[in-house]
Amino acid sequence: MKRSIKKYKVIRYYPDFYIDEFLNIGIVMYDDIALSIKLLSSDEIKHLNCSFLSDKRSIENTISYLHTEFSKLQSKQDFDNLSRHLYYDNFAYSEEKSFVSEESLSVELELIYYRYIGKKLEKEKYVAKKDVTKTEVIQLINERYLGKLSYEDDEYFDLIIIPKRGKPRPTLIGSLLNDADTSNAFKAYINRPFQNTLFGYMNKEDEILQHKQKADHVRATLHDQMKMTLVDFSTQQSIVRSLEKVCV
Repeated sequence: MKRSIKKYKVIRYYPDFYIDEFLNIGIVMYDDIALSIKLLSSDEIKHLNCSFLSDKRSIENTISYLHTEFSKLQSKQDFDNLSRHLYYDNFAYSEEKSFVSEESLSVELELIYYRYIGKKLEKEKYVAKKDVTKTEVIQLINERYLGKLSYEDDEYFDLIIIPKRGKPRPTLIGSLLNDADTSNAFKAYINRPFQNTLFGYMNKEDEILQHKQKADHVRATLHDQMKMTLVDFSTQQSIVRSLEKVCV
């Protein structure tokens, strides 16, 4: 495909124009021939976890409004004409940026969208998954293992699981495929060098098999170098099985 100049603007959502905080919610991209736009989907909005967002309905309303207005557009000229009178309290465009590419507009839109929005959403989904897993562990301890297990928070570990009989088990929750989790495990080991720590991995079996070499390497590092016991926290059922072993 012939190289061409493509230009884009990032659509930014402002919960309050009086403060300098915003959230990227979409990309407008165009060249001399066509225009392409991508906005946050309903599913992506559910995973937003920004500290300054108190009402996701306002974002949904803004995006719904933009969808309606943008559906009429076919060219950069249409976009410019709309932008002259388009007004909403909660959004603004970034400065225009340009680059040269051989790829189609639709392909470049996806790449730029991922760079500005998708990559951050992946991290937020992952953080949310860790939070959900920790909540499930705590819920099971409080309901199913009341009297057998208890827990407490810790500075370096996600929680410390305390069996009625036996030593406390400092516990980390993470992924065998996430380098940040391996680094956090090493940091915890250096600062709190217990010999009976747990690493509850959230990876399901098919994901581990798909990345077997890396998963095996991380397992060996956690077990052999950091003396951690690996337990399966990938599903509620596997968490139950892992907690049963801690009770023994």
